[in-house]
Amino acid sequence: MAIDNITIFNLSGDVLYCGNDRKYFRSIDFYIKHLLTQYSPTVFVIDSIQYIRVIRNNLHFVSFDLINQPPSICISHIFSIITAITDFCNGLSETIIRNNLIRVSEVIEEMLDKTSIKPYQIVSPMSTDFSITQIFKTNTETRGVYVEHIETLDSNGTIKGIINVKSSECLPLTIYLKYPDDVEFKGNNPMNGLLNIPLTFGSVRVLTYKLKRDIVAPFDVKIKIEKGDTYIKFNSTIKQRVIGKCWLVFNKPKYIESVRVIDGEGQIEDNNQNKQKIKWNIIGNGTIKFNYKEGIQPLTSDFPFVCVEFEAEKTIVSGISIIKMKLERNDIPIYLKQATKQGSWTIKIL
Repeated sequence: MAIDNITIFNLSGDVLYCGNDRKYFRSIDFYIKHLLTQYSPTVFVIDSIQYIRVIRNNLHFVSFDLINQPPSICISHIFSIITAITDFCNGLSETIIRNNLIRVSEVIEEMLDKTSIKPYQIVSPMSTDFSITQIFKTNTETRGVYVEHIETLDSNGTIKGIINVKSSECLPLTIYLKYPDDVEFKGNNPMNGLLNIPLTFGSVRVLTYKLKRDIVAPFDVKIKIEKGDTYIKFNSTIKQRVIGKCWLVFNKPKYIESVRVIDGEGQIEDNNQNKQKIKWNIIGNGTIKFNYKEGIQPLTSDFPFVCVEFEAEKTIVSGISIIKMKLERNDIPIYLKQATKQGSWTIKIL
């Protein structure tokens, strides 16, 4: 997994947002007293706690972790959260964070709970082939070569990616990366379809790339909200562009009496372990109705956004997008577990 918590500070050391994990409260206090400066490094470890921070618009976004997580994965995760907050709150500043704290909290919880970013690694120093599409659990105690891979699809349909390679082997190694034909690397000149990466002990190489072609999201999602005296309804139209599945995920306010599908063939997958969310499996047209408890006035602000999850075959494997309910928008950022075709990446270690 990537980060599981994040804290937002201003330049004066005020905590604008903090998760509920109490075990990092001392780390937060230490950061405010000693590290609240733009000259501190992006990644550092103190007393077995890994600090990873990103500064944007005079705000410090900091994650704390007891586990030595791959830095590039965590930084990418923080940037995704910053992008989501900026998008849903129409900007990013201390005033915006303070005035939209509930929405910011919901966005962060959604991104921490739903993100599909995974670390990838290779732990064998011997000659071997490895497909980046495979997923392995992180094992920082194992000597070897570690590979992290993340891809994102922006609202314009452009796929970008990062490959981070780190060696913890004493012997010099060379990695040969075979990649899809439509990938363009930044600052690297591959030869004959292969990218050669020499590694020494402790060396780190970060490769960035983008796909030369643009793609479209697998599902076109349109949602219209309707408010009554005792209910709120979501009229949804989901057009399928590829073979796959699609879910709409709603936050469930505590004053909701019942939820049911009143139109369409979609099914509610109500997870008993998470009573705060409703997951609706739907393709085509459908309507879901949230009935409020007696005496409670329905408010559209109870549903500031709807999370769209999808799994699709062929080009896109799986991903998440979040649609705001209040404002019209033409761009929907999409966060992907993986964007390129399965089996298209191969690494050979010699």
